[in-house]
Amino acid sequence: MSEMYQAEQAPGFCPYRRDVRYVANAIEAPIHPLLSRLSFIPDVQHWGMPFRRGAFAISREDFAVIARAMGLCLNA
Repeated sequence: MSEMYQAEQAPGFCPYRRDVRYVANAIEAPIHPLLSRLSFIPDVQHWGMPFRRGAFAISREDFAVIARAMGLCLNA
């Protein structure tokens, strides 16, 4: 996992960032079929609320659910 760092986006505005690496063979996965299987979604009706807080960690199990939905196999 990459480390978080601050970058100046505008004078006086230095948000935190994290470098990411995209996987070329991933497919787009709809969120609604996954909602009841993700532990960080406490209320399916308001599933977007956890994302309002910005960056947050998810469990290995949740990561695997999302990865499989995107057609990716995880190496053990």
